Amino acid sequence: MVNFLKKHKDLGWLSLFLVVVGLYFLAQQLPLDHRSIHCALDDKIPFLPAFCIPYVLWYLYIPGMMLYMCFRDPAIYHRQVLTVFPGVLLCTLIFLIYPTCIDFRPMAEGTGLFRWVCRFLFANDRPMNVFPSRHCFDAIAVHLATFASGYGKSHRAFQVGSAIFVILICLSTVFIKQHSVLDVLGGAAVALAMHALAGFILKTRRASHDHPAL
Repeated sequence: MVNFLKKHKDLGWLSLFLVVVGLYFLAQQLPLDHRSIHCALDDKIPFLPAFCIPYVLWYLYIPGMMLYMCFRDPAIYHRQVLTVFPGVLLCTLIFLIYPTCIDFRPMAEGTGLFRWVCRFLFANDRPMNVFPSRHCFDAIAVHLATFASGYGKSHRAFQVGSAIFVILICLSTVFIKQHSVLDVLGGAAVALAMHALAGFILKTRRASHDHPAL
């Protein structure tokens, strides 16, 4: 076990998940003045409990993609780390500066597994710190970081499957009424910004290696 950890030191970066999860729930407990996020489109979107499935699978998709790339392609894994974790910290900072909440979650009453899962989610995840959506940010950021370097050219089915799943995750946030459409747009914007920033940092780093100081 010790030899395995020495060989795969980069796995330690995944421990940051514990930090970011802790920061998220800490921010939820702070006595902040939360502003309601709501737009007209939110009222037109139906409540579809079945979308709780991609919403819950997000908890496997993010660490799963990063763990897979840690062993498969460390360079892509490093880009994932550089994109995701600073972005999560930025989202947390936004939660503290601009605390938000939603006020349109349904009761999810009735029978059936999907409604039960929704009630469980509602009971354990307070409708606070919703803008930008962490679900959307994380999913989009991991997907972009994974396939930005051309990995998808030789793994087209993997890339398409990941893209479809990311879309389902983003849709799930509004179909089970965990987020406003505005939260989804905010999460996507942060993901694109962090993706661009990570690309700039890596490009600058490569340039400095290609042209060392004399």
